[in-house]
Parts: sequence; structure tokens; C-alpha cells
Amino acid sequence: GADRNLFKRIILESNGTEFFGYNAGSRLNFPQNAYPRITSGNWRRHGSISSNDICSFALEFEKVQSKRYGVFAEKGHSSFVHIKGNIPILAVACHATAHKREGKLKAQEFYTGAIGVILNSISGVHCLYTTYASEFDSNYCQQTELKEYIREVVKKHKIKFVLDIHGTGSYRKFDIYPGIGKAGEFLNGKNILMNNLERILHKNSIKLGGTDVFPAYRQHTVSRFVNSLLEIPAMQLEINQKYRDPQTDSLSFEKLTNTLADYLASVEKHI
Repeated sequence: GADRNLFKRIILESNGTEFFGYNAGSRLNFPQNAYPRITSGNWRRHGSISSNDICSFALEFEKVQSKRYGVFAEKGHSSFVHIKGNIPILAVACHATAHKREGKLKAQEFYTGAIGVILNSISGVHCLYTTYASEFDSNYCQQTELKEYIREVVKKHKIKFVLDIHGTGSYRKFDIYPGIGKAGEFLNGKNILMNNLERILHKNSIKLGGTDVFPAYRQHTVSRFVNSLLEIPAMQLEINQKYRDPQTDSLSFEKLTNTLADYLASVEKHI
């Protein structure tokens, strides 16, 4: 497209990393027929990720992430990235890179950041993921820069639901474990959000674990922060590693991302 003046390539920079972006080229800005003009903008939704190979994107994304798993951002630079969406839902992946908890560096949860970005592409949710190692674990510490940024995003973009994406080991019996508080209080009375998760996972043959395994209320988790201080529904989602391995099981990874996209579409109808 760029060589035929349909698109004009631009370079965007974030934390020292360069990304390609595309604006409408001269042939789109000045059409020769009566069809509506395509203006410059973010063509994220239904874009390249959703129409091409999800697993290939995830592998390339994680390849870049892996270079910074345990690398801390330079002073004055952010350790996380926000990709804007167009629906009032925020997907967070605060363990997409390594993170310190009580002075010890804990390993990243593979492909959680990639999942968030893919959901941004195919569902239109906002996405916030770590791209450098975190000095403080936002799913454990009471106050972190990432949590304060979540506060800003929720206020500015009128977010009505937050999904905090995490990963658990392949030794777990079930595929997905939701965290909604001690007694479901993180849903703010919207029990249909849990009912729909159960229904959609069952439809796609993904096994749902109990809410008491990772309830997300014992530490200062992102979901607890969002619900108690920002007063909107939130859910922590622990995803079995066997569904986060696009290199060896692409079908399971695609099924996971498409299932989560279906779930978020149902969430949008009830928030």
C-alpha cells in the first residue's frame, strides 16, 4: 500500500522502541470517486492482528518483550505501555515482565501482555501492559505507578470494567481461574459477568476453576484496587500455561483469545 501511495508510513517511538504506524496516503486522501474518504487515524480494531495469524503476532511480540523481561526502565522512562481502545473496558497485564516482590525478582507470566494487545486489536478494549521489569509488584504492593496510571485511564476514558490478566502453571487442574473477591464483591452486584464467563468458557470447552483458588483479595491486587478505590467491577483472570503457548499449541492459544474476545463482548453489554 505504501508504494502505491495508499498509505504513508510513520515512525512512533515509546521508551526507546520504534514502531511503524500508517496514515492515509495521497490516493486515499484524494479519492477519484464518490466513496467516502478514509481519514488518518488508528485502524487498530479489526486490523492486521485480527485478520492474520494471531499466534505469529504473539510470538513476535513476546520475542521483543523477552529482551526486557528483567531489564528495568531508565530513569524518567515508563515501565508500561497503554494502548487506547474504543470501548469502556481495560485489560491489564502487570506481570508481562519480571517484577519485584519483597525484594525478590519474580519471573514474568508469558504471553499475558500479548493477550492484552490482541484483545485490544480484536475487541477494542484499552490495554495496559508492562514492557520493562517492575520495581514494585502492582498485584501485591498497595501503591505503584501503574496503579495510579490505571486510576487516570479509568477516569479519562470512563472505564466501566477492568480485566487483570495473569498466568498460572500448566500443573493446575483447570484452565482459567477467576478472582472476584472473597464473595464476588469485585463484580459490584453484576453477577451476570461471572455467569457469562462460565457460559462462554463451557461453550468453548475451556475448564473453569473455582473462585477460591486465586480470589484476588488477600493482597493489594489490581482487581481489589479497582473495585475498592475506583468503585467499578473488576476481575482477575489466571490462565493456565497450556493456553499461553502459541509456539507449541497454536490452536489452544487462538481458542483462548477468541473466547476472551467473546466474553468481553458480553461484558460490554452489561456494564
